[in-house]
Amino acid sequence: MASFMSEFERILKTGQINSDTLSQILSLDEDQQQAMIERLAPAPDNVAYDILFFLMNTMEPTHPLRPRLYQLTMDRAHINFKFSMILINHTNPDHPGPITHLIKHILSKETDKALLKDIFRAAGRLGMEFLVDDLAEFVFYDDSELRREAVTAMERIGTNKALHRLEKIAQTDKCDSDILNALTFLKGKQKMPPVSQPREKAKKIESGTKVKDLITPAQNAQNDC
Repeated sequence: MASFMSEFERILKTGQINSDTLSQILSLDEDQQQAMIERLAPAPDNVAYDILFFLMNTMEPTHPLRPRLYQLTMDRAHINFKFSMILINHTNPDHPGPITHLIKHILSKETDKALLKDIFRAAGRLGMEFLVDDLAEFVFYDDSELRREAVTAMERIGTNKALHRLEKIAQTDKCDSDILNALTFLKGKQKMPPVSQPREKAKKIESGTKVKDLITPAQNAQNDC
């Protein structure tokens, strides 16, 4: 434990991530893991982000340490919105729970275009329908890049809610080729016929049909022999 904590302290000071050392955290006992978290909590943002990113992507979803790291990431995300990307990538989009208000708050306050675009793309990739209304607000921004990214995210989410929101926007002066293309794509998906099932190689004999009625003339000739 002493050698591990010494190496962990070195990582916190230098920011030089050692994956072999960090992987050991997952096999520590509960008290040792708590000691690690207490040292990680006040670490500089860039170091804490890299460590949390590594651990959250390495551990199994059912690992007992995961809830504590998730909460630590949540605490950091309220101060530095960049940490929200770790939360987004490790949250069930159908049951976002505690991050819903946080992400909505970030979208209403954040001015960093790079982070906003990352959130838009993650929302589209993960199908985060609960962000459709928030994404739609960016369509009315003057920033053409953010508008385009928001429309693309809504198109990728692709639910009826996203479609209806785009239809409403299309009725405003913000309607453009990006909106129309997204609508065309989503409506086209709705009209696509279901994949046809493979035909049965042989039809079932209808009930009431006599076997002798299915015998061919050639077979009758053979039977007469």
